[in-house]
Amino acid sequence: MALASELEGRILTGYKQVLMHLKHAQVAADQVGDKAAVGLIEMLQRLCLTRAGINGEPMMQSETPDQVQAPAASLNVRLFGTFQAFLNGTPIDGWRKKSEAVFKYLIVHRTVPVHREKLFELFWSDQDPQLARNCLNVTMHALRQSLQTNGAAKITDSPIQFANDHYYLPPHLSVWTDTEAFTNYISLAQFALKHGDPAEALAYHEMAATLYRGHFLENDCYEEWTVYHREHLKNLYISLLAHQSQLFCENKDYSTALDYCRKILEYDNCNEEAHCLIMRCYYALGRRGLALRQYQVFCDILSRVLGARPMDETTSLYEQIKNGNLR
Repeated sequence: MALASELEGRILTGYKQVLMHLKHAQVAADQVGDKAAVGLIEMLQRLCLTRAGINGEPMMQSETPDQVQAPAASLNVRLFGTFQAFLNGTPIDGWRKKSEAVFKYLIVHRTVPVHREKLFELFWSDQDPQLARNCLNVTMHALRQSLQTNGAAKITDSPIQFANDHYYLPPHLSVWTDTEAFTNYISLAQFALKHGDPAEALAYHEMAATLYRGHFLENDCYEEWTVYHREHLKNLYISLLAHQSQLFCENKDYSTALDYCRKILEYDNCNEEAHCLIMRCYYALGRRGLALRQYQVFCDILSRVLGARPMDETTSLYEQIKNGNLR
């Protein structure tokens, strides 16, 4: 009995966290004027409220239920594609290059305070310690000035705190990032699939997919610390697309499955599973010529990029399509 009560409590807490993310996503979607995304978010809010047993309507900007009440200070950050940040709804711009780079790192690693020695190592590794310390002090001053100019004037405490040689974000600052929301939606989709609810999983996957506007900090590809995050999130996105494409194929929606496969190839043109599914979808649509051509396209790409040949299973699929006996 106690275990069941504990599980219910954890699930309720999880839904409240999701509702907070949805609130921030709704504000972000409204800021860019995407009414379709706002409508989808409201649908997900209703679903979460129902699942959690919370009485209420989807949250509009003018209303904030106690369960997900937002603090006075909020920071919305978009790390997919082109970097954007909003403090209390005001876009932060006029960055100095180094202060923006440090800010990005602090946001991504905000779960634990960051020691200043780590920042020296990342951003001033070629400087002597005293000069690096001076550079960091100047950079943090410029960073705080940027925040003060772009929305922090009414905030009592600075959004960037320093104590015991560590930098951190104050706990009362509500932070939403598209990357964290993306991974949360994928986790919820996996939970839904585990409990036999593919429709709910589809909704969460679609929400996650709308957040992926491009690679993680795509304009910072030469910053070494971003590489792991970029590859990890890209692989999650490709796995999401692969799941969606397979699901639509199984439901005989071959055109939509093809769209998802093409998105996969935009990020990984050597993805053999995507090429195979494209061949199957074309064949199912009665376009055998395009299915056979896809195999040749894949062979050319694989030879040119990796100097390799398709797996035997892929060649066997090609032969079955060629002979017209694919089941």
